[in-house]
Amino acid sequence: MALRAAKSIIPSIHTVVLCLLLSLTASGLPSCVATDFVSAYFNTYYNAQRLFNEAETEVFAQLDSRAGGRTWLGTFAIQAGTKTKLESVIEKCSKLLQYHSDSKLVDDALMMIGKAYYYEDENQQAERKFNEIISGYPDGSRAVEARLLLAYAQYRMNTREEARKTAQAVIDLARKNDQPEMISRASLVLGQMAQEDKDYAAARENFDQAAQFGATPEQRSSASLMSAEMYRKMSMYREAEDAYLRAEKASDNYSGEYRGRVGAYRMMEKQGLYGEALRGFRFLRTDAKNKEFFPEIELEVANTLRDSGDLPEAVDHYTIVDTTYPRSESSARSYFALGDLYEHTLYRYDSALVAYTKGRGEFPLADVTQLSSRRADYLTRYFQYYGEFLKYDTVLAALHAPPDSMKAQRQKAAGTDTLRPQVLPRPPITLDSANARRETAVNELAGLFFVAIGIPDSAEYWYTRIVQDYPSGRYVPRALYTLAQIYAGRDSVTSKPAVDSLYREIVRRFPRSDFAPEARRILGLPPAVLAEDDAEKAYKRAEHLMIGGDSAGAVEDFKNLAQQYPGSPLASRALFAAGWIYENRLFNRDSAIASYTKLMTLYPASPYAVRIVPKITEVNLKRKQSAAPDTSGSRPTVRTPVPGAPETVRTGAVRSPVPGVPDSVRIGAVRTPVPGVPDSVRTGAV
Repeated sequence: MALRAAKSIIPSIHTVVLCLLLSLTASGLPSCVATDFVSAYFNTYYNAQRLFNEAETEVFAQLDSRAGGRTWLGTFAIQAGTKTKLESVIEKCSKLLQYHSDSKLVDDALMMIGKAYYYEDENQQAERKFNEIISGYPDGSRAVEARLLLAYAQYRMNTREEARKTAQAVIDLARKNDQPEMISRASLVLGQMAQEDKDYAAARENFDQAAQFGATPEQRSSASLMSAEMYRKMSMYREAEDAYLRAEKASDNYSGEYRGRVGAYRMMEKQGLYGEALRGFRFLRTDAKNKEFFPEIELEVANTLRDSGDLPEAVDHYTIVDTTYPRSESSARSYFALGDLYEHTLYRYDSALVAYTKGRGEFPLADVTQLSSRRADYLTRYFQYYGEFLKYDTVLAALHAPPDSMKAQRQKAAGTDTLRPQVLPRPPITLDSANARRETAVNELAGLFFVAIGIPDSAEYWYTRIVQDYPSGRYVPRALYTLAQIYAGRDSVTSKPAVDSLYREIVRRFPRSDFAPEARRILGLPPAVLAEDDAEKAYKRAEHLMIGGDSAGAVEDFKNLAQQYPGSPLASRALFAAGWIYENRLFNRDSAIASYTKLMTLYPASPYAVRIVPKITEVNLKRKQSAAPDTSGSRPTVRTPVPGAPETVRTGAVRSPVPGVPDSVRIGAVRTPVPGVPDSVRTGAV
């Protein structure tokens, strides 16, 4: 590739060399000096071009190994050697621009610098170079490509509207100049943004256009793969299968052919054609040229067995992947899929924890490693909190037991003679302390299921336990508020009365809690009149700035308030306000997430933390969708007993009343097992 590129520039360089020689000789410089000067110029440019071609080849070699094929929009995995070459290209081309600013190769040098910055993910520097080409050489041979790369850089910097306009301008110019490859590559930008906006139909149209105008088999195949994924997201699996087969047909290398064929078999699986999909995957496994993909193929076989309902075979095959291909990306994905199966289908949290723990250390660069780590963390906390609950539940039972009965039980457990008098101390903990620790464990379990694990039914069970077992406890206001959020999310006819009843209960019983002002607002009640303090004055100043349009000043004041008055009820509200401004006024998504995360960390019991749970959940879901393997499909409905499902939830029996909740909400239909509820509720065992 480097040789071809070098040959293509030799005629133009010869022309430049001749012009330089003539001009320098005419200016009176000795011919030898002129020759040395031009020789240095030529060598600098040639070496820069050679290094650039080598670096670009290395960059694309890594992209070709990705499951989605080659794309310019994501960040590049630049190795140290490649980065050194790109830095050298920038240095050499910068010297050319400094000493030969009138050369006919200026736009070529600018392009190499811009691309080098772009490959290094230095998008602002790349943007400046592309704009220099557009403004300085609007009719040059590099102008359209510079606009295209400018659209890429704008996309990366999240200036989406500018990127959309620039990409459309590229398409218009490319049509006039008969440059189909530019149409194809600009369509990819528009398709990617439509995909992120969840407009999958528009994304598919753009990807199809990219495939139609692609100048190379690789471009056409890659665009067809993206089109197939849009069909998959729209659950149009038959059409997705056809698109994958088009990608296979368009490709001119075995990697692209494999991606198209394996995608087609996956779509057969989605259509319920499990036998055909399994035969296809196993056929790919017999082809020696697919050797580098064998781990992925074995993983697809395991996924197909899982989705077909053959869970024992699926578990066995995941184990084969883990043991046969250790320390690979496929084994990391296999551990994650196995953990997901144990957690969400079989409800075996202990086995899920083992799988996630192994998976997070299997292959650090795998796309599921971070997700496995997060799930292992919250399952570890689940067992910790549940163990605390059982421990202090047993301690409380012992403290409430009659002394003679407790003594007999201890003697029997110790194997002592029950006829001989024994003096045994009571548990070395007070009743109040045991109650407080049990209450904390119940609250932690409730919050864990609501925020981290995301199972509202289990969260409902534990929050209800707080309200029932500790009616005047410190966690009751949050429990009532969260129960209202859970009921509101069910969107049923009976939800509205239940929700309003819970909010009224907060206002009536806990008027000074952090949740009371929010409950009053939701109910349409006027705010309670409280004495104004310094924190409230600071909040009003920040609010005044926000209303006046000074978003930056307001967000700083809100953050300062939370830092100066961490114990004030307004601290959590200020962090929420700062996040809201970042999200809706300053459009700084990362800072908004950081502010919301800090709110949930410092004030998890505040109503504002509860309000942002859907936002944080959505962020985590998007990360999961981008990082996790495709585990969707027709899963079996087999359920096994889990540490956790109360008999009332599984049978539909009447549950214990929750203050403020109508009977129509409490008396429900039969429901599936809910993880996270102690066995003692179901079986009476400790």
